[in-house]
This record gives sequence, structure tokens and C-alpha cells, in this order.
Amino acid sequence: MGKKLEFYLRFKESEITFLAEKLKESKRDSRLLEKRLRLNSSESGQYSLSMHTVRTIRSFVKVVINVTRSAGWNLDLAVNMIHPGMEYWKPEHKCFAFESFVCREMFDNFHHPNFSLPNKYECIPLTGHKNKNRNK
Repeated sequence: MGKKLEFYLRFKESEITFLAEKLKESKRDSRLLEKRLRLNSSESGQYSLSMHTVRTIRSFVKVVINVTRSAGWNLDLAVNMIHPGMEYWKPEHKCFAFESFVCREMFDNFHHPNFSLPNKYECIPLTGHKNKNRNK
């Protein structure tokens, strides 16, 4: 019995080492891609827009989570409704379920050429700006 556990432990340690190396490799590849995107001026605007979008979504999700907590709602139940049966390495990783939900809803049908928001979500202009469609 002891040898089986020892073998299993060595196996898991080698698996951890392998995954750590893959993570390092992925991070290195990611940095190289980021560098390439920054160097290519035509794509740098798209890259910065993407990064701004990610930061905005994360900020929004933090607010949603804080409001949800302060309202006394069960965050675990909400997370399980978004991604049933998902296990998270750390409890703070549950925010990614909310981020994926926001992105999924926000970019639903984005691949269609005529993608746009329904009329009920169109922005109302600020005071002082004339909207030709409102006066009809």
C-alpha cells in the first residue's frame, strides 16, 4: 500500500512539473504575441481596444460581485447557475464565471455581419443634443 501511494505521489509531482513548464511556455508565447501586436501599428489599436474591453468587463464584474454580496445573495449558487458542476482551483476564481457570462451575453451573435443592439438598448443622447428620430 505504501509503495502505491509513493508511486502516485511521484506521478502527481511529475505531472505538476510538466504543467508548470507548459504554463511557463504559454506565458512566454503570450508575451511574444503581445510584443508582435504592439509592433504592428495596424493591430495595436485593436489590441489596446481588446485590453480596454477586458479591463472594463473585469471592473464591471467586480462591482456586480460586490453588490451581489452586499445584497446577501448566494454567489456560489449564482456561479453554479452560470457553469453547473464547474470546480474552481481557488474560491476567488469564481469571478471568471461572471466574466464569461458577461462576455457571452455581450458578444452573443457578434459573428453575424449585421450584429447590433436591439432598439430598446440604443443610447439616449445627452441633454442639449438633438435626436432627429425622437422628434418624429
